[in-house]
Amino acid sequence: MKIPLKQCLITLIASSKKLAINHDPLVSQTIHAIKHSRSTSADGWLYIQGHTNGRQTHASSYQRLSQLPPGTGTRNTGYLFYFQNKDRITVFVPLGLKPFFSKRGYKNVQELDWQQSTELDEIKLTALPAVHFSGRGIGDGNETLWCSWAIRSASTNIFFSGNTGYSPTVFKAIGKQFRSFDMAIVPIGAYDPANVMQPVHTNPEEAIQMANDVRADLIIPSHWGTIALTDEPPFEPPERYRAYANKIGISDERASIMKIGETRTV
Repeated sequence: MKIPLKQCLITLIASSKKLAINHDPLVSQTIHAIKHSRSTSADGWLYIQGHTNGRQTHASSYQRLSQLPPGTGTRNTGYLFYFQNKDRITVFVPLGLKPFFSKRGYKNVQELDWQQSTELDEIKLTALPAVHFSGRGIGDGNETLWCSWAIRSASTNIFFSGNTGYSPTVFKAIGKQFRSFDMAIVPIGAYDPANVMQPVHTNPEEAIQMANDVRADLIIPSHWGTIALTDEPPFEPPERYRAYANKIGISDERASIMKIGETRTV
């Protein structure tokens, strides 16, 4: 079964500069035989990594994908070596992930602990708690940190949850800390079986509750319809997401589902 490729790519405008902010992207030449190629005219790239587990640490740019050597894809982090614009990419990661990117030639890598902030081109980033884990092999479990992110400019506040389970304590505290967000990007897939996945992945109902907890005006679902990682049908997450939003009185406009290639301005 062919599954459509999805990822979250947000472009923010800061003064006269255009800065492309890329969150945990899924990048390869092909996904289930679907060709994928992106480019941008941004003056700079800012890549935000939420965590690492298994082989889910992906590349930090969409540029020049058509020039990648055959065989490079989402299951092989070797393609990180081949990007031509590493000097334009600033990578922000939780504690412990800097060596992963530095070994692959990225010069501008910053590690942040929970509640640490940094700025780049008038964009302020704050690493925040999430409910997950990390590890790339046997024996390195939880040796690096995982996190969610607040991305703020003078006019826009965005919450990006990354991969996370649901905790009312964690996300209500974030909502209280930041008061409100214009947009929350929250994960709605990879939740079945619940007894295994619920501690680290939200289902659609929990994702909407998370967005309410952080006081987001607009809810954008992510983390679905890409890889058959768990047992739920691949297109069940958006159906449950829409049904639950309608049930509790959230409009389709607020509980949005973006199409591939769609652009949203906030």
